[in-house]
Amino acid sequence: MSEKTDVARLRFVLSKIEDLRGYQARFADLDALFQDHMAYDAVLMCLLQIGETLRKVANPVWRGRLPVQGAYVVRNIITHEYEGVDQAIIARILVDEIPSLGDAVRKCLAEAGEKR
Repeated sequence: MSEKTDVARLRFVLSKIEDLRGYQARFADLDALFQDHMAYDAVLMCLLQIGETLRKVANPVWRGRLPVQGAYVVRNIITHEYEGVDQAIIARILVDEIPSLGDAVRKCLAEAGEKR
């Protein structure tokens, strides 16, 4: 895989993070977001896409900085467990993990000469 392909992947991950922020901004809190079935499904789809995309990043330095395995585990739970998805875990990911993932992705993109 080329670094250019990895850059495109990381840009996509960053766009999904921005989508997640946008969904959260539409609601007073995460409980309200989770009660809206379409919004909750959109959040899960973004997390699924982030996990799938991070797994495809080939640059070993970037992979070491990114939560590739954890994101893929979340992707698998969303994909295969359906009703078994724990909203408390999703809330923790949105609050605790997504902001730091965004920072890590932006750092990788900056190293590649991306201004985003």
